[in-house]
Amino acid sequence: MGPLIWLSIFVVLPVHIVEQLSFRTILFIFLCYMALITGFRISHFKIKPGNQSRLSDKKIFFTLLAVLFFCYVLRWYDLFIVRELSFTFYPKDNRLLNELNFHKSNYFLNFASLLKSLYFLPLVLVFNSRLKELKSAVFIAHLFLFLPIVEAILKGTRKPFIEIFLIIVVCHLVFNFSSINLKKIIITFFAVISLMVISASILYQRESKYITNPNEYYHKILNAKYNDLMPLKTNVKSFFYDNAVSNRIKSLALASLQAGQYVIHGIYEFNHIIDDDIPKSFGKYTFYAPIRFLNKINLIPKIKAENPSPREIVFLTAFGGLFLDFGWGALFYFFLIGAIQKFVYLKSGYSIFYRAILVYFLIINVFLPIFNYIRGAGIYPFLAFGILLFVSYLREKRLHEESFNT
Repeated sequence: MGPLIWLSIFVVLPVHIVEQLSFRTILFIFLCYMALITGFRISHFKIKPGNQSRLSDKKIFFTLLAVLFFCYVLRWYDLFIVRELSFTFYPKDNRLLNELNFHKSNYFLNFASLLKSLYFLPLVLVFNSRLKELKSAVFIAHLFLFLPIVEAILKGTRKPFIEIFLIIVVCHLVFNFSSINLKKIIITFFAVISLMVISASILYQRESKYITNPNEYYHKILNAKYNDLMPLKTNVKSFFYDNAVSNRIKSLALASLQAGQYVIHGIYEFNHIIDDDIPKSFGKYTFYAPIRFLNKINLIPKIKAENPSPREIVFLTAFGGLFLDFGWGALFYFFLIGAIQKFVYLKSGYSIFYRAILVYFLIINVFLPIFNYIRGAGIYPFLAFGILLFVSYLREKRLHEESFNT
């Protein structure tokens, strides 16, 4: 689905391509997909059905809600009190404060931040149990998807809005496909429009600190760094300087065009650097978030997180990010990910937790040609799932021993 989305937007987007895709870029991306598919197809695992959980779906659901809400309260305490972020500050100032005061957070707050990444797990549980018959449970599960919005507004980040939309769509397609009707399709259409409006408002809020008039704002956005390799066509740019067009229409159009650029530019950014002789960072680019945490707890010698990309702040897609880390050795990484997805797929038939991981993998697969979804905090859900599975295993083992002794 990812390549289809990318191609569809590429065809309709009115941009001028500065550098054409090289054969090497196309070959690398094709081989990565083949490695992923091959890893999934040829891997075989003997999966034993797990013990049936002794806890009811309802009890698991409300326990999850309590834990997640507590984790988000701690996260908000970390952001507002410890790191001193505020809704009254500009998003760029909040981002700077977030980095400057990162060292003030303690291990407990960091652990809560890790677990909060499972905010979509209640929705998966609802769709995979009788809880979907309870409207209140369905509503609460959807409501919890919006907990990350507080931090998104603080930092002027649009990614969480896209994530929420995708999680809802993927969950309905995978677990509730038979209930899709015209009404839900119409709602989805208006949800996309709403996302564009929100995206435009967040972008304006993020960039408005040093802007005195609308034309200055449009000039700044139309000349942002990702426009270097794929600027909008001249006649499209002139549209935004036409005073006869309302700012509301311009904002919506700009949000749509920028979303399109956001989707396709990563491939061209990767294409721009693939022939450069850049030293490989061996995971320090993609997995910098765990590295920061390890550096903070001082259990091992300090590891320097690296960003060897010559253009630094722009996204390179999952392909580009892993190429910076491992070069052509990234093919083995994709093969391994395919094998892991096969294991998760087989286990998902017996465990609600693995079904949630499967949903996350589906989203990652869709975004492979768009941006590196597993870079940075994108790795947190996997770490949180690992903790959750371990705790679940210990609890089931204890309950089994108590039952045996009785």
